[in-house]
Amino acid sequence: MLFNELKGKTNQKIGITSLDSIKYIDINTISRIEADRSYCHIFIEGSKKITSSKSLNYYEKILPENLFFKVHRSHLINLNKIDGVIKTDGGFVEMNDKSNVPISRRKKEEFLAILDQHLNR
Repeated sequence: MLFNELKGKTNQKIGITSLDSIKYIDINTISRIEADRSYCHIFIEGSKKITSSKSLNYYEKILPENLFFKVHRSHLINLNKIDGVIKTDGGFVEMNDKSNVPISRRKKEEFLAILDQHLNR
């Protein structure tokens, strides 16, 4: 499947390229993706982490925008994996893997509007 075909679908697998392998995972199991220089750490249900040699922008382009949102320059999150939002100290998203992801000040308003729309569909 071509990656641009993936954008509108939410029940597909993607290949995660690491230095020595390619792992195929269901996009619905991805909790969040965190940039680390030119690599990314992909956090999957069950407390698993895969380090990818692709950039965060790469994953932002291929994952469905109705399911994933870039809340910070180094964090892309799955909207279905959010437990809560902390509005103090600039703002954080509480994820279902018990991590707190910072919300960029310039993305906060857009994120809250998209989250409200996502939860009310």
